[in-house]
Amino acid sequence: MKKTICIVLVLAICLSVTACGGKAGPAVTTETTAAPSESTTEATFAPTEPATEPSEETEPPIPEPEELVAGALAKALESHTYSYYSDTLYLAYLAGYVAEVSNSLYSYGHGADYIGKLEQNITENTGGEITEFTVTETYKDGLYTYFRDDTEESYEDDSLDPANLEKSFLKELDDLTVRWEYVSDVTVEDLGSRYYMAFTYGEDAYTKLADFFCDAVGINRKAVDVLTESHALTSAGGYALVDKATGALLAFNENITFEYAYEGETIPQIYDFFLQVEPDSYSAYKEITDTDGPVAEPEEKATPVFYHVTGQSGQEMWLLGTIHIGDERTSYLPEELYQAFDNADALAVEVDTERMSRLMDEDEEFADEMRGNFYYEDGSEITDHIEESVYEDAVEAMKRAGLYRFYLDSLTAAVWSSELDNSLMDLCELKYDFGVDSRLISRAYAQEKEVISLEAFEDHLAIGLGCSDRLQQLLLISSLEQDPVEYLDSCLEMFEIWCRGDEAEIIAYFQEEDQEDPEDEWIPEGYTEEEMETLNQEYDTYMIGDRNPLMLQKAIDFLESGRVIFYCVGLAHVLGDQNLVDGLREAGYTVELVEFSR
Repeated sequence: MKKTICIVLVLAICLSVTACGGKAGPAVTTETTAAPSESTTEATFAPTEPATEPSEETEPPIPEPEELVAGALAKALESHTYSYYSDTLYLAYLAGYVAEVSNSLYSYGHGADYIGKLEQNITENTGGEITEFTVTETYKDGLYTYFRDDTEESYEDDSLDPANLEKSFLKELDDLTVRWEYVSDVTVEDLGSRYYMAFTYGEDAYTKLADFFCDAVGINRKAVDVLTESHALTSAGGYALVDKATGALLAFNENITFEYAYEGETIPQIYDFFLQVEPDSYSAYKEITDTDGPVAEPEEKATPVFYHVTGQSGQEMWLLGTIHIGDERTSYLPEELYQAFDNADALAVEVDTERMSRLMDEDEEFADEMRGNFYYEDGSEITDHIEESVYEDAVEAMKRAGLYRFYLDSLTAAVWSSELDNSLMDLCELKYDFGVDSRLISRAYAQEKEVISLEAFEDHLAIGLGCSDRLQQLLLISSLEQDPVEYLDSCLEMFEIWCRGDEAEIIAYFQEEDQEDPEDEWIPEGYTEEEMETLNQEYDTYMIGDRNPLMLQKAIDFLESGRVIFYCVGLAHVLGDQNLVDGLREAGYTVELVEFSR
């Protein structure tokens, strides 16, 4: 089974991952994690940088744990162009209290050129009384703006020092640390391009950690201990992911879970803090300004396959096969393509990700409905749908990718798989922000051109998410066992093929994929050859089979409407199995490859 880059971008938009006295010294171990091999099912995924040729230079020693994280966050912010997301969650079920504070900061530039945006979402539920509001602070064009949505309080100030403002945006992270005095065990692993640190707090730290939790939520810890039949620190600790080359913190999680016995029930109390940082974040500029950031012009330009479709009665349409990842070349496409785009009446894409993103921000009901696609309908958890060993491997892999939080267990296995695949792209120069679809959608919005979604948001999300438990587990195992080098190489190969725009080469590429030798078919433990054949058919149906005929019919409808549509869908739909080019020609239309001037 060859997985395709398909729904990860839409998942990223919809899946904002939010949840409604020390010892003498910790036991420290350090180890190096090898790249995954085809013969193991262990969760050695840990998105590892593709292996390089051995060097005569000696690898530096693995840092000590405290040295590894000290100042790591500050190093992540040294680029002055970054984005981070933090979320603090208190689940005090004994007191009937739940609170969550999440922060998203986007920062671009430095000094007088600094622009930034901080969005803080606060939710409190006390005995069923819910308080929820969002505060947005933005600084751009020399103007600071503040807005709180529940009270509609707002004001502006053009006299603020941008350097001081950036510091104030970061103040809520000042206390980020590991509680080293309570650590009983800590390990540091070399993942190739990153260090991964896992730490555990000792059970004897109950009193101090319970005091911290109870003080934060406003309850008396001693009274709780007296009123409950028993209490225990069931799990406590976390992990950190640090960039090896720069020492920059990329992810951090601290989770403290208590269990109390009260009137015959076991009631959890949970504190969870999560942080993700993206240094040198291209997306930060757009989040602040709602426009794409500046991109340096590449020396070599892309010349993708691009078709002019016409009918006998003067019908006209433009057809572009896209790829959902890219680099700076996707920002500088041939002039003939842009001319056709600018003169078209509308842009048609698989799904309008810009509109989806805006609706997710502005329409709470829509956001909840979309996120509902990521959960099992009956309220069950991933452990009810996949094998225990696969789950355990997946948890370790998610941690090493800087993704895991305890409540992700409520999400489907397909979501886990997509998130792990997406994390690999962080090790590659290709980014989803530079996907061809994304760039053209941004251009359409800038021109106030109509953007047509060929698939409903919920139908597009159902691709992969709506498949059977066995296929979802298979996709997850594939994510765990795939070789990062092979995966990234395949992405780079496909992108370069797209850039060259050689129609014959593209057709041959897809045909070669379809003609994979059965003897080379991957069959993981617990699956049979017969079941794999059935699951492959199910996968192909979700990805291509049921979609291409509908896309073809919509293309024909557009041609007969009299409007000129710029039709923009994934390259596999244009030249792969049951492709649009062949379908349109069979329907009687002329489909001509556009030649670009050099």
